[in-house]
Amino acid sequence: MPNVNPDLDALHGALVRIHGVLYERLGQATDPKVAQAILTEMQEVTHRLDLVQILLFTRATAAITAAVSNVQSATAGLNAALNSIQTAANVVQGCTTFLGIIDEALDLAKLAAA
Repeated sequence: MPNVNPDLDALHGALVRIHGVLYERLGQATDPKVAQAILTEMQEVTHRLDLVQILLFTRATAAITAAVSNVQSATAGLNAALNSIQTAANVVQGCTTFLGIIDEALDLAKLAAA
């Protein structure tokens, strides 16, 4: 793809993968509260996917690169949290931390696009 910001493209890929993991965990959920929490977090991830898609052609900056690197580091922690889902609070806590890091990267991309 011409002129796509490679860091934002990587961020997009990470979000797609996390959405897929959440979808898998939804199929394994037996507690309705956990299932609802997973669905809510899937919506939050989808919202970030929409934002990243709008920003994919934003110019590359060192700040965006660093922020996306932080996302890649946080992905392992989120995967561990999602592998040990026991309560709805576990789902929300794991995703909240991860999505906060995503939001930092998106804010930097929005500033670069302005």
